[in-house]
Amino acid sequence: MATMRKVLPRRLMVLASLRAVSTSSADTFPKQVKIVEVGARDGLQNEKNIVPTPTKIKLIDMLSEAGLPVIEATSFVSPKWVPQMADNAEVLKGIQKFPGIIYPVLTPNIKGFQAAVAAGAKEVSIFGAASEQFTKKNTNCSIDESLQRSDEILRAARAAGIPVRGYVSCVLGCPYEGKISPAKVAEITKKMYSMGCYEISLGDTIGVGTPGIMKDMLSAVMYEVPVAALAVHCHDTYGQALANTLMALQRLRQQNGSEFTGSLSHFGAGFPVQGLADKGPSFQELLEVHTLGETRRGSMPESLQRVQELTGRSVEFEEMDILDQAALQRLFKKHHFMAVIHFAGLKAVGESVQKPLDYYRVNLTGTIQLLEIMRAHGVKNLVFSSSATVYGNPQYLPLDEAHPTGGCTNPYGKSKFFIEEMIRDLCRADKTWNAVLLRYFNPIGAHASGCIGEDPQGIPNNLMPYVSQVAIGRREALNVFGNDYDTEDGTGVRDYIHVVDLAKGHIAALRKLKEQCGCRIYNLGTGTGYSVLQMVQAMEKASGQKIPYKVVARREGDVAACYANPSLALKELGWTAALGLDRMCEDLWRWQKQNPSGFGAQA
Repeated sequence: MATMRKVLPRRLMVLASLRAVSTSSADTFPKQVKIVEVGARDGLQNEKNIVPTPTKIKLIDMLSEAGLPVIEATSFVSPKWVPQMADNAEVLKGIQKFPGIIYPVLTPNIKGFQAAVAAGAKEVSIFGAASEQFTKKNTNCSIDESLQRSDEILRAARAAGIPVRGYVSCVLGCPYEGKISPAKVAEITKKMYSMGCYEISLGDTIGVGTPGIMKDMLSAVMYEVPVAALAVHCHDTYGQALANTLMALQRLRQQNGSEFTGSLSHFGAGFPVQGLADKGPSFQELLEVHTLGETRRGSMPESLQRVQELTGRSVEFEEMDILDQAALQRLFKKHHFMAVIHFAGLKAVGESVQKPLDYYRVNLTGTIQLLEIMRAHGVKNLVFSSSATVYGNPQYLPLDEAHPTGGCTNPYGKSKFFIEEMIRDLCRADKTWNAVLLRYFNPIGAHASGCIGEDPQGIPNNLMPYVSQVAIGRREALNVFGNDYDTEDGTGVRDYIHVVDLAKGHIAALRKLKEQCGCRIYNLGTGTGYSVLQMVQAMEKASGQKIPYKVVARREGDVAACYANPSLALKELGWTAALGLDRMCEDLWRWQKQNPSGFGAQA
């Protein structure tokens, strides 16, 4: 059955495959915050007496035992300049790596990055500053040169699948220049975010900021960078750290413009959490339409409750059938929308081969009805969540947007291709339409809290949910469909993308619509392909569990290898995948371990 969920009655409409959420809340503060502990690096590097290595390791282990989710362990800086961090590799190798805890390290240049990776770093941090003089004093280069160094690290990190977090120093004042323009902070933050930092921490380096200055700075930055990608780091030099932190919490919570969000079934509700945190200045209220089978309804109240707990916002929704034309008409008459995000549809490759008519009826008929009703009501902005399956059997790799489409190997891919062609024809015929078509690859992972993830009903149709269920003991073994492909180990190779990165890609697409962009197409992927057996090994590493598997016959409709060239999305959307394979599997395992039976029961 195809269903629709109503959230708030204006501005943005989202079509998806699982559940819808939207909120409006007058609460002053968020109900949940992320704490990044940097004392082991930022604190100890300033100690006059060098702290012994075993003491550092003990400190970090105790912080882990306290349950902190992120602990910056050390800095791979030259010991000539910071002798307190000379034991960086020993510290990183010596600490206990607690499951679910992230241990980033600071890397000022490519040499430091390479040393960090060699020591086992799974996430790194880079830094810049909003002050030209501070940058020259601190790193002996200009801001532009500093950003070039950072870009070198980010390119290497992308190739290695390592997430990068950024710092901007002197956001509220500089010891050399004095006052810092909020516009300058916004400019540097936007550049670092566009280069690929998944999160930017804004630092009051010398502690001269006041709540008023903090408010003005955040207002400027939030206009350029999503709220979900921002953090603050307040020093207490003049006793203002708590007041500044208080203001930051209020400002990040009460950003101008209402929230928007939606959920995709195979995103594991990553999009609603991301969207609720990422408040767009122009996108306000939301309605979601999606396809939802009867058997999946049982998990919805629990999943929505968890979204509310994570975001601190209430959720309102209602159901209707996406194939019910009369219901769609009533909906568009009742509310005014400025855009639609279309995720709706059936999506399993193997199932589509067995039930082609179901896929054509739901995916194509639903889309045609939607486009007709959108046109009738003057709603001509659309983001369509397509698929890499439109490329069919690749003629070359990595796949770019210029690769021929239409040679699809299964009805699911064909339905996506037909929908793309409908939208492109519509935009060519009527120049007032704007559409962004996102060809994404294989989403995996879960929300970092472990509270929200993919909960397939029955036998999972996708690889990694099946693998995680084997790891937790719900299934005996994995079926590997074929080991005779022309790949490194004979198993199929795919590009996997973290659900959070994928959600951010859809948010970036919404912003693109504001440019009156016509019809644009982008790949969303990491650019790296992994085989089935490599994914099994990655999950074994994340879970500590042996995952038994057996090789069976190839599955009809599958191709040997498929992975993206995502450079156009970086160039035009400012989007890049920030979270690597280790993080994908760690987050997926955290979800599965905390929810061994899915939303139905907690561990």
